[in-house]
Amino acid sequence: MAKKKRAAPIVDTYPKVIETFRPVGENEIKGFGVNNDNPFCFNGRVAIKRYRVTVEIIEEPVSVYGERLEKLWVESYNHHDWKPLKAAAAEIGYKFKSPVGSKRK
Repeated sequence: MAKKKRAAPIVDTYPKVIETFRPVGENEIKGFGVNNDNPFCFNGRVAIKRYRVTVEIIEEPVSVYGERLEKLWVESYNHHDWKPLKAAAAEIGYKFKSPVGSKRK
């Protein structure tokens, strides 16, 4: 019979900072709160410390957003992306410099 693996100890290396391009919506936030509002002990893990997760938008210059949009635009191969990319560009007042899909991979 194989030996049971023990749960790895939780190492306290905080604060933890995560940067992402994925918007954090209500469903992601709910995942932190569901059944996690009380201290617990399960499978060898004891959770008695509380944590705070803060989500905020990292504001950057419009030129940075424009560069990212341009890269997505010139590498695009999906016509379904074109209208949303144009809308995002219009939202920040950006005009594409190259034809769509001109640098497809």
